[in-house]
Amino acid sequence: MSNIRPAASQIAKIVNHLTQVILTSDEIDGLNVFYDGQLILPGQIDSLSVNIVAPGEKDAGTLTAQLSWRESGEHKMASLFPGTVDIVGRGKRILVTSSYDDGSFDGLWVNLGLNESGTSEELSGVQSLRVLLSPGL
Repeated sequence: MSNIRPAASQIAKIVNHLTQVILTSDEIDGLNVFYDGQLILPGQIDSLSVNIVAPGEKDAGTLTAQLSWRESGEHKMASLFPGTVDIVGRGKRILVTSSYDDGSFDGLWVNLGLNESGTSEELSGVQSLRVLLSPGL
């Protein structure tokens, strides 16, 4: 039996999409979005949305996260799940992680804030969460 620990570079690996949103002001250039490590220039961003509506008696619910932008005159759209969307701005933080493709509530985590200890408050039983970021909103 081997007690060899995996290398830190393997443990630190990001497996799915990582979208980081940093709001520095209400101006168009204050919306900074990094999608899988690549900056999407503020003037190119159309919108970023996260939509969670828990399943009910008559419907399966909704779980989507999408990013829409323009690059070289072409409209692009990306699904952000499976992955993590981390939104920071105005002294607040929302972190949403979904381990599966859009639509699956298995592996969904919603965390708010960032405490002094470096942890956040995990929400359970979330019924609804809608976030829409768009220049000018």
